Amino acid sequence: MSADQSPSNSQITALQAGLRSPDERRRAESAQGLVRLGHPDAIAACVQTLNDAPDPLHLDITPAVTARGEMGLRAVTALLDPLRSNDEITRLRAQRALEAIVARRHGFRAGKGFPSTAAEEAMRDEWEANGSYDYSENAEARDASLAKWREWLATAKE
Repeated sequence: MSADQSPSNSQITALQAGLRSPDERRRAESAQGLVRLGHPDAIAACVQTLNDAPDPLHLDITPAVTARGEMGLRAVTALLDPLRSNDEITRLRAQRALEAIVARRHGFRAGKGFPSTAAEEAMRDEWEANGSYDYSENAEARDASLAKWREWLATAKE
């Protein structure tokens, strides 16, 4: 599809149908497709598929984790519930997505890293200022960090 073409209704319908597939790889690919199209359902699709089709060598990474990292701040609010999940792997994957969003804000690009040491330090400072969320901490510590993330999100700019 060229830059001046819009996705057809049939393409969008096919991707939305893919989200209901019994095959987790198809669901994950459908969510990624909606992200690529910038479709309004993309964030919800990534929430739905957060645990689908993990990388066999990196079980904390799924297509939805990767896609969310590229979506920026608009995807953070939808991560707050998975970050509170009772399921540890769901929390870990949501944390990985949040880490990717924060790193990208500071110039990180896959395969290239950070543009400077200062950018990497700024990312780490931002993470620490928001309570250094850790999926493996107790619920009280996670909730305290999430309260800071909510405050930060209210004033953060892309």
